[in-house]
Amino acid sequence: AVLIQAVQRGICKINLATEIKNIFMKTLKTKLDGDSEIDLRKIFPPATSAITDLVKDKLSAIANG
Repeated sequence: AVLIQAVQRGICKINLATEIKNIFMKTLKTKLDGDSEIDLRKIFPPATSAITDLVKDKLSAIANG
């Protein structure tokens, strides 16, 4: 809601770096905490998918707002 209001009021640049870093690290931590095997091929895909979902949600909110 805040993002949509900002765009409607003329904001044309948003920074997602912190949110992207946080979702990536949170997902990695969850995967590492749940599995004793550290295999980057298994833990990176869910983390990158979480980033993709976050960015899709933000872009969708902007496009539909």
